[in-house]
Amino acid sequence: MSNKMVKWISGSLVAMGALIAGCSESNTSEPLSVESDGTYLKNDSKQIWARINATGSIATYFDSLSKEGGVPTIGVSSRSSVRCDAPALKMDENTRYLDELESLFDEGEQVEGVCGKALKLKAGQVAPLGVNLIDSLSVGTVEFWFRPNEDFFDKNARTLLGNDGARIHFFYKDGNLYFQKNHHDQHFYAYGEAQLKRDDWNLIAGQWGDGYMSLWLNGKLVAKIKHDKGYVPALRGVPFENLVVIGYKSSCCMEGPGQYESLMTSGSYDQVKISNIPRYQISDTAEVKQDSLAADTVPEIEPFVPNTKWIVDYEFNNPKNVGQDFSGNGYHAIVDEGSVSSDSGLAYFNGKSGLTLAEGKDIKLGDFVVEARVYPESVSGYRNIIVTEPPGHGPDGWILRIENGSLKFFVRDADWLKVNRNADWQEVSVGGIKANQWLNIRVECTSKSVALFLNDTLKLEKEIAGNYDGLLYPWGIGYDAVEQSYHSRYFLGAIDYIRVGRILGEDVPVDTIVPVDTIAPVDTTIVPVDTIAPVDTTIVPVDTIAPVDTTIVPVDTIAPVDTTIVPVDTIAPVDTTIVPVDTIAPVDTTIVPVDTIVIIDTVAQDLNRKCSENALVKDDKTLYFDEFESEYKEGTLVDGVCGKAISLTDGEDIKTEIELSTKIPVGTAEFWFRPGENFDMETPRTLLGNDGSRLHFFVKDGELIFQKNLPDVHHFVKAAVTLKNDWNLIAGQWGDGYISLWLNGEKVASVKHSAGYVPSTRPIVDENLVVVGYKSSCCMEGAGQRKSMTTDGAFDQLRISSVLRYGVDQESADAEK
Repeated sequence: MSNKMVKWISGSLVAMGALIAGCSESNTSEPLSVESDGTYLKNDSKQIWARINATGSIATYFDSLSKEGGVPTIGVSSRSSVRCDAPALKMDENTRYLDELESLFDEGEQVEGVCGKALKLKAGQVAPLGVNLIDSLSVGTVEFWFRPNEDFFDKNARTLLGNDGARIHFFYKDGNLYFQKNHHDQHFYAYGEAQLKRDDWNLIAGQWGDGYMSLWLNGKLVAKIKHDKGYVPALRGVPFENLVVIGYKSSCCMEGPGQYESLMTSGSYDQVKISNIPRYQISDTAEVKQDSLAADTVPEIEPFVPNTKWIVDYEFNNPKNVGQDFSGNGYHAIVDEGSVSSDSGLAYFNGKSGLTLAEGKDIKLGDFVVEARVYPESVSGYRNIIVTEPPGHGPDGWILRIENGSLKFFVRDADWLKVNRNADWQEVSVGGIKANQWLNIRVECTSKSVALFLNDTLKLEKEIAGNYDGLLYPWGIGYDAVEQSYHSRYFLGAIDYIRVGRILGEDVPVDTIVPVDTIAPVDTTIVPVDTIAPVDTTIVPVDTIAPVDTTIVPVDTIAPVDTTIVPVDTIAPVDTTIVPVDTIAPVDTTIVPVDTIVIIDTVAQDLNRKCSENALVKDDKTLYFDEFESEYKEGTLVDGVCGKAISLTDGEDIKTEIELSTKIPVGTAEFWFRPGENFDMETPRTLLGNDGSRLHFFVKDGELIFQKNLPDVHHFVKAAVTLKNDWNLIAGQWGDGYISLWLNGEKVASVKHSAGYVPSTRPIVDENLVVVGYKSSCCMEGAGQRKSMTTDGAFDQLRISSVLRYGVDQESADAEK
């Protein structure tokens, strides 16, 4: 926090200011490395980002930090009373907050600013401001100065500043400037194409309260939407979730504008000002003009066009056979849903229709090109153009679609999962897509990179290494050919053509100006500038900060604690007494070899092991049993229902040794769960299950959900429940004509269902392995969940049986009679 904080939003923030201002150095054990040339200070640390990432959110990080002694800030500027002429911002009677950013934060460097000193941050550095926006503001304006670093534009998306719930948040993506002002379960944002000045200061502002929510760059209107709401802080009960932060934004709360990953920044900041009036005048007739957006001009990149052989070519020139393939290869598409009409060489998709190519899964492309010319009548929601693999399934595939005003291309290589089970789609995207305009689209996808062209201009090229030959599903044109019933992703509008071809080589027509295209010397000269060698040379030694990481890792591993726990964990004399019953293992062995339950058998036994009278026990009907008493790479062993249990916080997970790879016609899955401090029933949280949701428990929107999917069919049962802050016994069972869900011995929901458990047969490593604490985005669309989930809480005693532990669902059966 800077010392030049001159006014607060409310009295409730004074405590926050005192807390931060009173902390003159970082509360970490590692020494800070600060340099000074007599005028400007520099701290080249990058520790805060890593710690925020480890804790899971900005709010959690600063909450824990405040309990230890305060939000960090170091040093002060020698210039604390600078007065500057316009265009510098000034404080007046309507200024609620103004920070000149004259102090040195825990991270960053002092540079010359618009007025006095400014704060420069490199990618990965973070600076919390001294304002926690916990009060509502019906009318207001947020303004700040920003100058991008050389590498700012190397990423397609960068945060600027804002709070964690995006109640106020500015970011830059795909050439568009965004201003977010979220409300509870509602995402509001204004955005527009904007070219930031690269070597100078840009004044960025967002305002509300005049009937609009508007976004401004250097005094010119970028975008506006009709909006009658004021600023409302987040009320999730998380301290510091409304703290304004420069340099880092978690993945939370940016789904509306289509951003699902966390963001960093790279640039200099000066003068953050918040007012209780609109600072910019806007009229009902005001329109955004293209020339008002260009602060400077970026030369267009001349596209390189490889030699292509079309494998599939839909020209839509035959009204009697809309899906005719004009490539001559016979890959004709057929109308699968609704009706697709063709007239004057255009196919019209009415938002309820689509074409499918069943043979698409047999096409092996290698390096390939996709071209399409489309006229979308709507750019909101998900508007599929062509899809070769439904989301969430895991095999090779690619998707071209329009999503909430952005053109996006996704690719996935199934082999990525062998290296990282959390690997998912990689994307390239371009924002600013508007309805009722023709778009000429070209995507070049090779084993090394993906390039996206729009209207004959290369917009983005991204290094993505993969091979996408292993297609397993029919192609969909204008919709999702496999899972449309689970999510509406229809295209609405006209399509002139869609072509898919194989890249054969590098034959280029003479008129493509190869010499200009090959401009390697330009890239060569840019790289040294990008690295800013003179500056980085002095920074790098500090930046490497190996001592910091080295000291952090041992603390994280907390080996001494685990060491003292392990002897208690090795406990298994109680299991020894159970073993005689367990040795009815010929049954287990014949059912599943993994049934030998290595985890339990490797735990030493202890006669002093304490178990609740309600603890689960293993008998001859038990197929799998895990006490969660091993030493895991993540999590903490705590006292459980019986012996020890595993406690996981957000981002931690464990793999069991239970691979549910055989059919179970009748069965029950049970486990104990105790919610953690940051667990709530409204936030989507996984409990445990396997990746294809053939068996999966999770919570969302106040409901407990039990999934038991079948191939391409999603089955689940759910109920609104309240979990105790103590141990809860959760169970799901099947095989009596129903799927039923049980909590603490009481049935909370059931639905009619005649199928048993069926494992997934997809060629994915650990596809049927039961995992605790993490669930990918796969296979939850039926239950309304489309994003990956983590957990927060303790788990004990997972038991999977070949019988109904809670009896036949007689109540439901009687009701049907």
